[in-house]
Amino acid sequence: MRAVRWSVVAGRLLDVLLFPAAGVVMVMSTARYLAEGVTQPPVTLLAVPLLVVMGRFPLVLSNRAGDAVIGFEASVLVFLLCTTSPAEALTVWSVGMVLEHGFERRPRRVRAFNVSLTVTAGALLVLVASLVAHEESSPAELGVVIAACAVFFGYDVLLTATVLSLATGERLATSLQWRAMPLGLVCFVAVDTLGYLAVVLVRAAPDWTLVLLLVPIVTILLAVHAFSRAQLSERRLAALVDAAGEASAWGDQDPPRTRPRRAGGGGVSVHDGCAAGRTGRPR
Repeated sequence: MRAVRWSVVAGRLLDVLLFPAAGVVMVMSTARYLAEGVTQPPVTLLAVPLLVVMGRFPLVLSNRAGDAVIGFEASVLVFLLCTTSPAEALTVWSVGMVLEHGFERRPRRVRAFNVSLTVTAGALLVLVASLVAHEESSPAELGVVIAACAVFFGYDVLLTATVLSLATGERLATSLQWRAMPLGLVCFVAVDTLGYLAVVLVRAAPDWTLVLLLVPIVTILLAVHAFSRAQLSERRLAALVDAAGEASAWGDQDPPRTRPRRAGGGGVSVHDGCAAGRTGRPR
């Protein structure tokens, strides 16, 4: 009982600390952006809806407590960071995350956590990329982008896994889903570095060449979406096989004296990580 209470208290404490941190990031970046002078180039205006669209094709890592969702919107943040000021990039990113996660059909606490997580993760990416001096369109700049994206990925996964482990009482290592981490990291960095490729095109070629990036970006997003759906189907099939095995075992035993009461409409309910309650950054 104490362990369960501690998990609940720790989860609430994490929410209490994360939400104000995201608020501070949004206020400071917006104030700095306004102080620099508001500019609204077409690319900046298109960034917000692009963030929302790319957030609809995430990598989903299933867990018994829920689904850890890793979005690829950071590629847009990489592009903004390399073509605008850090304050402007972070302001646009924050607005996009509020629109993407703040109006979802989920509990208020989940929506607040998702917004706070993505805003603070974006701030961490901007901070890492800004700490290291580098020349434009150089291998060093690409290396900084890759490192910043890896930090973003690690922060997102670790914080989400922490919330999932607190919700289930499991060990953190169990919630991290280590087998899926390499694929998740490779996919995340690959898509986000396409944002840097867009930066190189803008610097060296006409703006219309950005259209050429639609094919690889759409291909990767659809492949990741297919992988997530296949993983979901695998978990559901495993749950059905387990349920069928248990039903077969019941048939070999003496029937119970009382018939079990059916819930709801009388159907069999298979509780896995995707059908049960979802926490963290769920889909």
